[in-house]
Amino acid sequence: MLEAEKIENVNSVVRFYTTLVWHGLLNPLEVLSRIVHFSSYDTIETTELFYYESACYRHLRLRRSEDKKTKKVLSAEEDFYRKNMIRQLFKIEKNESRFVFLRANYERITGDRFRYDHFSEGLLL
Repeated sequence: MLEAEKIENVNSVVRFYTTLVWHGLLNPLEVLSRIVHFSSYDTIETTELFYYESACYRHLRLRRSEDKKTKKVLSAEEDFYRKNMIRQLFKIEKNESRFVFLRANYERITGDRFRYDHFSEGLLL
């Protein structure tokens, strides 16, 4: 559809796929390959990437396992997506109206308090 120029706003497509990840209908890695493909057609907004990262984090939190080996892998992936959410928040300007909402969304999903200080100890823990 993108090649036929029927979709003009790539961000809406990314938002759709993010919703599918949020509800556990698609695997985050499948969606990532599609998002990378879409990024060749148009730039994707930082807020859409933040939503994708938060959906992936939530997806992994819901898949938690009691198996120690699987739990360790999922924990590493959760940490990866959490750090990516932090990076996306730093890319969003502080004076944007969405910054406050996205920061609150980060805190709600992760349970961690977001600190804007680059040198904060809790930032990358």
